[in-house]
Amino acid sequence: MDDGGDRALLREAWPEVAGRPGLTQGRYGAAGNLELVVPAADDGLWVGWFNRDPVESHAGAAVQRWSGALRFARGHRYVSADVTQVDAGPDFLEVVARTTGGTLRRHVWSPGPGFVDHGELARAVASCSAVIQRPADGSLQLAVAGPDGRVRVLEGSPGRDYPAMRFEVADPGIAGVLAVDAAWHDDHLDLVTVGGDQRPRLHCRHRASSDVGAGPVTAARLVVEPDGSRLLAVLGSRGRVTVRRVDEPGDEGTDLGIADELAAAPVQAGGRVECHVVLRRGGRLWHHQTGRGGAGTADGARPVEAEVWTDGGTATVHRG
Repeated sequence: MDDGGDRALLREAWPEVAGRPGLTQGRYGAAGNLELVVPAADDGLWVGWFNRDPVESHAGAAVQRWSGALRFARGHRYVSADVTQVDAGPDFLEVVARTTGGTLRRHVWSPGPGFVDHGELARAVASCSAVIQRPADGSLQLAVAGPDGRVRVLEGSPGRDYPAMRFEVADPGIAGVLAVDAAWHDDHLDLVTVGGDQRPRLHCRHRASSDVGAGPVTAARLVVEPDGSRLLAVLGSRGRVTVRRVDEPGDEGTDLGIADELAAAPVQAGGRVECHVVLRRGGRLWHHQTGRGGAGTADGARPVEAEVWTDGGTATVHRG
């Protein structure tokens, strides 16, 4: 433990995790903390936050460190989790998580009750994106792929009863898909898929679908920066993770090493944008921070572990 006045800094490994994590930059904290959701190895989901404040307050997670993990969504085992900061609420968090049985469940966080389970969003889901917010009107979309390889886009608009809401289903006409991700790009939704040939493809409303990197890969996560620059984080068939710029074919990207699963998100840091990546290796998580566009070398990975200021005598900073 380290002294911080009458406070003590407790360092503790996160509980064991499984499946695919989800990552987003939230609106809480002076600089926009990171929000991380990941399936627990046994039951439910773990959630935690990364403190990006510039000044140490000796309260909660230390500056540039992770909080403890809070368990929610008990009663189901999950294989993936995604989290999104949305305007509605205002500033609620949307979580979608896929169970071992292929059901996609929706959970919404608000400052009062915390995470509330809003039930099944879709059944027979083999892969999905996070919830995507359309900037113009705040409507929400997400892409799902079924065991039949067909992609569907679920669309809904938060109304007076939010977070309760209804999603309609649209068919973008994409088939033969093993994995799907999505992100809002300019005035439309971009989809990235991995097909049976294990090649990542970009589906853009303004042009025909195109390969965006060599295979074989098992997963691809799309990140769009505020200026419209697109990044692609891919998990190769041998477990190697790379992050590269989609719109610069010559970019060789950043090699982040071996992992089982990954999450990626753009993070605004002062006047620049960084790409943050969380990797799962076995039952543990690792946090990477790369330069703009994923170019150059990674700044190094740190384990996702809690470093939290306490009053002393605290046995654990994890709850649930």
